[in-house]
Amino acid sequence: MNRKEIKRVVFIFVCLVLCGGLPNAFAGAPPRPNPITYYNPYTGQTEPFYPYGWDVWYDVCADHSFFDNAGGNTLLLHLDGNQASYDAFSRIFDMARSHGKKVIVDFVSPAFFSGETFNPYDINNYGAMAWYIDRAKNDPALLGWMLGDENEYNFPAADVVNGVNAINTLDGHRQVWQNFNGFGYNSQHEKDPVPQELPYLPGTAVYCADAYPFHLYDMFQEEPNSFLNVEWWCNPFYVMGQTAAANGTGCALMPQGFGQVDTEFAGQALIDGMWRLPTLKEHRWQVFASIVAMGSRGTLNWLYEPRWYSDPNLFYNWRDNIANPVFAEQAMIARGMASGYNVGTVAIGWTNKSSDQSGGWTLEYDRVTQLLLYDDVVARYFLIATNNGTISQTANLTISNLPVPLTNLNVLAYREGGTSSGVLLTDFGGGVYELVDTLQRFDVVIYRIDAVPTTCAQAAAQNGAGLAGDLNGDCYVNFADLAVFAQDWTRCVDTQSVNCL
Repeated sequence: MNRKEIKRVVFIFVCLVLCGGLPNAFAGAPPRPNPITYYNPYTGQTEPFYPYGWDVWYDVCADHSFFDNAGGNTLLLHLDGNQASYDAFSRIFDMARSHGKKVIVDFVSPAFFSGETFNPYDINNYGAMAWYIDRAKNDPALLGWMLGDENEYNFPAADVVNGVNAINTLDGHRQVWQNFNGFGYNSQHEKDPVPQELPYLPGTAVYCADAYPFHLYDMFQEEPNSFLNVEWWCNPFYVMGQTAAANGTGCALMPQGFGQVDTEFAGQALIDGMWRLPTLKEHRWQVFASIVAMGSRGTLNWLYEPRWYSDPNLFYNWRDNIANPVFAEQAMIARGMASGYNVGTVAIGWTNKSSDQSGGWTLEYDRVTQLLLYDDVVARYFLIATNNGTISQTANLTISNLPVPLTNLNVLAYREGGTSSGVLLTDFGGGVYELVDTLQRFDVVIYRIDAVPTTCAQAAAQNGAGLAGDLNGDCYVNFADLAVFAQDWTRCVDTQSVNCL
């Protein structure tokens, strides 16, 4: 063992001893919130699920072209208790099932907690909410329920707690989400001297944050100015992830980096049309930094109503060329996010804290954050690294304590501009590896690393296809496959001939 190898092993040993365990041993590691789960009413089974998709109002769901091309696997549906919500409810679930999506239903209006809303059966207390729950709780498209306790709705705390209890009584299988709004801002949409302490309610299983990743003043700026206040954003959401982990709940984020910008700050009236859509760099960072920095187990993009866009074609172009490619990257890591979250140990060999003092107070944040996932279906690791700063960083990442050993040292890196294969792992022996790469300002890189497949299915999945002659799928081409072939000898599938059997 040479001097470099000895230093590396000593460094890892000292970190493990001093930091007291693996989960939060190293800088830049996310918290460990519980997973979001899906209950299948057909099988009666509950399993981890990673939701990613859109946060929509019911009238958006009337647009079939949006459903056809929206991407993602989940819709967060806001219901405000009016006639249109009622009329659209069944249609939305039908469309979600036909497009293979899950639905989270948000009771966004206080009327749901007082009974003062449209209710065809005139049920008294919580009647309308009970009506919706009764009609959706056995639907396979349903993922969960949400309480929209945003500040502007002025929900009485007691009513919201009663709402949590009512939902858990009416549907004991789905998780209840609790949504927060305005986290860290005061009523004038300016940063508070101290970030708001959020009222975590008993009985909720998922904490969900609804906020702009970029400070409102910067939404009118193009890159690089749009990233001026992300330091503030990293810190409170990391605290939220820690709180979710400590309370035994999940957490998720609804980034509002697009749509109409609320310009009520500084006494201005709401100005329509002052908005812009995020660039690919901005959008990738706001999605993956929420996953890596706060431990978000789900990400739902806020989508304002279509009438709020001055140019719908501009939005759909953004959806197809920016949102959907990021969805594809989320689909790639979905299995690891659901069931192979934050595995092994990843050490960053330096102190990478920095501070934001622009708001009149100091908040520390991790300049580089990382998360290691394992997908047991394909025997593959995904190491996500984000640079949360304005300058490039050389990332020295030491990986150890892997649950499954590696196949080789080759790494495929997914970057903003596409994939590259120029990154390699250095093997120090004893299951310790090092990855060295340069992360540009606000960069997101997903490193794909193959583990040793232990099943035929894993080997086939890693290679993208099985053996051409392996007709029975056992990873061998032999007489058993010949028997399968013989069973179909002379048979055909010919839609043009009635004589084909």
